[in-house]
Amino acid sequence: MATYDLLELELHAPLSYRGLENPPLAGLPLEGSILLPAEGGALLPFALGAGLAEGEEELIAYEAEALVAFDPDEGPRLARPLPAAAFYGRSSGGACPGCAARSMGEPPEPRPAPAGGVELGLPVGRYLFLQFRPADHEGLAEGIEWFAREAWWEGKRAEGPYFLRRVKEDHKLATQILRRVRPQD
Repeated sequence: MATYDLLELELHAPLSYRGLENPPLAGLPLEGSILLPAEGGALLPFALGAGLAEGEEELIAYEAEALVAFDPDEGPRLARPLPAAAFYGRSSGGACPGCAARSMGEPPEPRPAPAGGVELGLPVGRYLFLQFRPADHEGLAEGIEWFAREAWWEGKRAEGPYFLRRVKEDHKLATQILRRVRPQD
């Protein structure tokens, strides 16, 4: 089993992604391609996962209730197979208008973007965070479930969707899991 560290990340600048709600993906592919709206309205193929170019990043959002079920005896358990994603997008670069103005308790929401897609922004704020490099689907599932269980075990209060951000760095694919820290009451 891999070694993981559950961290808290303070996101100081919003991250913005353009893509599709309810993308036609089965589970979370480690490679392949997806058609996304491009400038001018055309659909173009974009590489997934291992096919990302150096420095490229993608974001996949899952509704919390669909991805992780809570078992009163066992705690959080990952849905297997992975459910359909709520959003898939690629980094749109630059600012995410309106993201910085969202309150800490307001979850990020998709909004219309140019060329028929949607834009999803991760606003400034605190997130639970894990980065790892799964070698296969089982390693990916193990990491997601560990993240959910460890957050529960440590009593971390999180809300909203689970975000899986994949970035190609040093010619390797890094997978990050983020979930918004719930503000104190």
